Amino acid sequence: MAPRLPPPPPGPMPIHVPGGVVVVDTNPPRQRNRRRRPNHHRPPSPAPITPGGSNVNNINLTGTNNDDIRIQGQDLRTWLLTYELNLDVYICANKFLLDDFKAAIARVCIDMLETAGSDAAQVEVLRLCYKLYEGLPESDRLLRMIFARVGFLNTYLWRRYPDETSEFFHAHPEVSALMFKETLVRREEEHGELPASMSPLNFFYSFPFSVRFGGGEVWTTLIELIEKLYSVAPET
Repeated sequence: MAPRLPPPPPGPMPIHVPGGVVVVDTNPPRQRNRRRRPNHHRPPSPAPITPGGSNVNNINLTGTNNDDIRIQGQDLRTWLLTYELNLDVYICANKFLLDDFKAAIARVCIDMLETAGSDAAQVEVLRLCYKLYEGLPESDRLLRMIFARVGFLNTYLWRRYPDETSEFFHAHPEVSALMFKETLVRREEEHGELPASMSPLNFFYSFPFSVRFGGGEVWTTLIELIEKLYSVAPET
């Protein structure tokens, strides 16, 4: 015969509490740790800056030192998009003869260029000058002011983007001629408000030889204009 299994151990004996007796548990209940884990809901920290000195919002797009540029990366792209949008709005306002609206938008565009300073020396800003030239008359006040200011940024453009700048001026000689003219006029009218390092002579001689002396009545007139205003002859 198979051996019999031992009986299971007896369970706890039921306690019959008489009436009027209160049973108190001497062991305190276990409390739940309600403290939140540190940094549980904190957003992730930004990516660390690389040894090269650039991250997502600090990208050197010009090949120059970051110390010389304040607006870079995503900030620069946002600035360029906003600037282009303002120019598009101004062109539309000019088309529909909204003079008061034009004045407000023009002030915004000039403020953006003045605030950016040398950081506005971008190829996109130079190309937007052609959009202004196509959408506005040459006598437009904003066009003349922007052309003059971009003209004084010419030194930075040639230093940062020599190939792109040369291609633009070769492709659009009418824009470069008007830009040169407005730069000279602005220098003559507001001599005290413009930086001395940005002289119109430096602007003129920074053009390639083929652009400066490309022939035609336009360039002959420009050479005569610079000789008349400053009583100097172009260096040979």
